[in-house]
This record gives sequence, structure tokens and C-alpha cells, in this order.
Amino acid sequence: MTWVQNLLDDENTFPTKSGISTYPVASRLSYAIALCLLGQDFPASFPSTIKHVYRQLLRVFAHIYHVHYPQILHLRSEPHFNSLFAHFLAFGREYELLDIKDVRGTTNGLAVGIGALWERWREMGILES
Repeated sequence: MTWVQNLLDDENTFPTKSGISTYPVASRLSYAIALCLLGQDFPASFPSTIKHVYRQLLRVFAHIYHVHYPQILHLRSEPHFNSLFAHFLAFGREYELLDIKDVRGTTNGLAVGIGALWERWREMGILES
């Protein structure tokens, strides 16, 4: 998380000349991606950097689901956490930040971990395919 925060604060990675610094961090990330897609103010390495950041954040979600899910249930926060994760996945799909191999680990061809959740939500229509 420190590495991600340092990238967000790095002027060479996320320049603030375009007024990005006036946005909250989450909005700043969305705005930065949009500007990058338009080819403005961002280094050529930005797309690969942001994909790497997104993969790291996906691992944080996976860790929380795998290790701390009982606490999420105990706090009755499951709907909120699932909503946050669904939005994270939808955002990643919209901007092509996630490869399916990042989401779906496979064991004998079966989706495991958060990949199973991804597949279940797609089947339910929560994540359109």
C-alpha cells in the first residue's frame, strides 16, 4: 500500500499540472486514467504502471477475502465490501486494467478464490460479460 501511495504522490507518474491534485485520490486515479487514454501529460509507462497497481490492489482484495472474511461477516460488512469489490472489478474491466488471468486463478480448469466470485457475479448479471 505504501508503494501505491508513493506512486500516487509521485509527480513523474501522476502529474498534477492538469489540476488533478484538486481531486480526491480515488477520483484522481479515474481522472488520470482518462487523461492517459487521451494521451495528455502522462509518461508512456503510465498504462503498464497503473495495470501493475491494479493487480496489487486485486491482491489486497484477495487477501482480505481469504484471511479476514470472518471479520467482515462479524461486522456485517459483507454487502458493503462485496459492493466495493464489484465496483473495483467493473472499473478494471471498463479501462482494461485487469486480465482475466489476474482474476481467475485456476486449478484443474476450475475458477478458485476471487475468480469464483467473479464468475458467480457474471452469471447473476452483476458483472456484464
